[in-house]
Amino acid sequence: MRPIILGATALALFLSPAALAESWTGDEVDVDGVAHVRNPADPILPPTEIPLTEMWRLGGYSDAPEEFFGVISDIVVDDQNDVYVLDGQLSEVRIFDQSGTYLRTIGREGEGPGEFRRPSDLNLMPDGTVSVIQAWPSKMVLLTRDGLPAGNFEITARGEGFPGLSAATTVGGNVAMVYSVSNPDREAGEFRRTTRLGIFDPSGGEVADLVHSTSAMQFNDQRLVETDWNSFERAWSASREGTVAARTSFTEYRIDVWNDDGTPRHVIRREYAPHARDDAAIERIENRWGAMIRRWVQDPEYDIEPNWNPIESVHAREDGTIWVRTSRGTYDRPEGRLATFDVFDAQGRFERQVSMQGEFDPVNDGMFLAGGYLLVVTDLISARQAFMGGGPDEGSADADPMEIICYRMELAPLARAD
Repeated sequence: MRPIILGATALALFLSPAALAESWTGDEVDVDGVAHVRNPADPILPPTEIPLTEMWRLGGYSDAPEEFFGVISDIVVDDQNDVYVLDGQLSEVRIFDQSGTYLRTIGREGEGPGEFRRPSDLNLMPDGTVSVIQAWPSKMVLLTRDGLPAGNFEITARGEGFPGLSAATTVGGNVAMVYSVSNPDREAGEFRRTTRLGIFDPSGGEVADLVHSTSAMQFNDQRLVETDWNSFERAWSASREGTVAARTSFTEYRIDVWNDDGTPRHVIRREYAPHARDDAAIERIENRWGAMIRRWVQDPEYDIEPNWNPIESVHAREDGTIWVRTSRGTYDRPEGRLATFDVFDAQGRFERQVSMQGEFDPVNDGMFLAGGYLLVVTDLISARQAFMGGGPDEGSADADPMEIICYRMELAPLARAD
């Protein structure tokens, strides 16, 4: 069935904000002082299709040197709609304007001021500087937007062991950050890693420890349990207006939401039937995990979940909404549909499902939501796998070169349910 496309005026003719609120059939309960917003399987509003306008394409088989990419680690967009592309293989940040015109390159590979190696994440800091995260050895390098070194952002990680930074995002006047501390404990015969999502002030002091998880692998039983290692680290987001949101369960549809000072806002839940993986998907997941851990583990065994995690990605938007890309919205898509998102309003109510038409292969491509743009990076997953060492069937040298496709999302027609 074709999604119903309704603009703000059409919706207003049928439903007032009060009527929309009354039509919500979920409930809210208090659990240890935190509101849990329990949503039904169906949203308040009919499904909506958002038009995407393709703005430009970069890379692919272009001969332009500024369009040759190694492995793209992250993409962010600033207030002027300039697009910052972090290349984890070439260790640099390339900046393009909103029309896709190359502006400049900042940062470079090395160990000196303003330099980094194999960066993993990019962020625009509250003071206007650009931060680049180097995971190992961990540091956050600061640059001006013209590329001048601006020092490092130092934090004090909790726990003893080898720290590793993963990702950071501005939230309000602070910075939300994921970091881990790894510790091979030979006496206990295990490798242990604790991962935390925390909020830090501009000086690097910890404001709040939001959530953490600990995973371990025994030296004499090299079994990787997927649910132990696939946590909020891969599905969290923060908005500059002051919201942090993270997936905090592998098997349940659950999103924890905090304010920028670390206080809990609410927990979002939604009825979601189990979504089974096929054998090919399970094999792909085993290959990808193997590419990441084979440097430490010789012959790992895998305990992979038979069902998809309900939540693929979480996006906290500037208007207070939370956009969630689900497993069904990613892998069970009609031909020509890029993705389908669940949209929750600022109160955590399941407001609508939003679909978009466009090019996207969830097995090989990457997706970035930044500002009013949606950017698809073709063949990103296979390129990352090859960069990490590859797997039996992925990361072929004959793979197509990466291409960035930039779409503008036409968000103006969306009416609010509150």
